[in-house]
Amino acid sequence: HLRLNASDSSQVFFGRNMQVAQLDLRLSNSSFEASESDFGQLSIVTDSLSQIALPTKQLLKATISTPTSE
Repeated sequence: HLRLNASDSSQVFFGRNMQVAQLDLRLSNSSFEASESDFGQLSIVTDSLSQIALPTKQLLKATISTPTSE
């Protein structure tokens, strides 16, 4: 289980053939790219300024939501 927070123009990149059973990712004005990686479960909380680059196969697995106000 991997949990990452990316903010302030951060870039999260997973290289070729990376396998992660469960990823919880929070993006704030940042980007996420994993074009050749495989995720078992993928949860992304993102704002409207962030960018996500994933193959459709991984996007269909993902739960994507926007941050809730605290």
